[in-house]
Amino acid sequence: MWFTERAGNKIGRLAQATISNEFPIPTASSSPTQISAGLDGALWFTEKAGNKIGRITTAGAITETTVPTGASEPTGIAAGPDGALWFTETAGNKIGRITTGGAITNEYPVPTGGSQPEGITSGPDGALWFTEAAGNKIARITTGGAITEFPVPTGASSPVAIARGSDGALWFTENAGNKIGRATTAGTITEFSVPTPASGPVGIAAGPDGSLYFTESATDNIALITPDGQILEGGLALGASPYGIATGVDGALWLTETGLNSIARATAPDATSVGPPGADGLDGLDGANGPPGPAGAQGPPGPTGPVGPTGPPGRDARFSFVCRVVVKGVRTRKAPECTVKVKRAHAANLVRARLTRSGTVYAKGRARVRGDHATLRLVPRRSLSHGRYVLGLSITGPGGTTRRHITVLVV
Repeated sequence: MWFTERAGNKIGRLAQATISNEFPIPTASSSPTQISAGLDGALWFTEKAGNKIGRITTAGAITETTVPTGASEPTGIAAGPDGALWFTETAGNKIGRITTGGAITNEYPVPTGGSQPEGITSGPDGALWFTEAAGNKIARITTGGAITEFPVPTGASSPVAIARGSDGALWFTENAGNKIGRATTAGTITEFSVPTPASGPVGIAAGPDGSLYFTESATDNIALITPDGQILEGGLALGASPYGIATGVDGALWLTETGLNSIARATAPDATSVGPPGADGLDGLDGANGPPGPAGAQGPPGPTGPVGPTGPPGRDARFSFVCRVVVKGVRTRKAPECTVKVKRAHAANLVRARLTRSGTVYAKGRARVRGDHATLRLVPRRSLSHGRYVLGLSITGPGGTTRRHITVLVV
């Protein structure tokens, strides 16, 4: 599994749940963003700040090609049906094509001005499909450069990532709309609301079970959506801020946790971080070694042991909370106070909280449980204003960790 380190300016390699290599990019502060496997056996990535397309062999040798349009901010990249790599130019408002020989042969302007093309993927119809974050559209481009655009029904939804599903449709995340979209190759779009408010869905990838898996960067969740639109969410570590996601050769889902500077592996909506973290922030992620193999058979369950008389509760330990956030004036820095009451005192000893909005962290804090409750004051990281925020709570004890997300109205 290969991934980009946007802040670290490196390309990383993960093997057997260990980050085995980190390869520095020749261009300083290039901001590597997305990465994709090429048909030539190498990995190809975008350098958003460096305005280049990079190629890295499995041995770590890197070559770079400058995008003809200046300051184009290349972002998404995917292998096309013609054997070339296709990429989006977010600031240049174009779709680019580069051969495996490193020649950028074409840059096709997107019809909608200032559309900010982001994610791109190869479709089942022999064309490529991409998102327009500012144009609020999903678009199709043929290998000949003909572009057709389809508006997203929800206004200002900010479609970001896009992936091909097992059902032959194109699935995409709506970061601002808090929805997952499905587009047929005829351009018919259906939307499904994410259960958690203001979750900030970002990355999306097809899983080995036919579902699509996506990350919720604002609420530290990984979630799946079935082909018929059923959504199931699972919590990650508080502060994970998951971003990129891809299916590995082991049949598992691998995702980058930008807030924790780590890589996580998931076989279900819950995930566990693995391996030592890289040197800097992580971003895009892509499977590099072809399609995943079949999952191994599950072993039989072991016998049930006797129930202890007072054993600690498991991960479903219940708790209740009361949170009061008062803002007397716009853009004040008053610290919110949150009181958490734990119904089973022996089940928890530490409470963590984070207040976010649209993926931005506004305050965070932690406190020890005293008796059956904990009072923590969230330390502001930036000014609060009137509106809705998401409060993420993580309560940890001997029996595991319980997580909840609630909507907080700042008045």
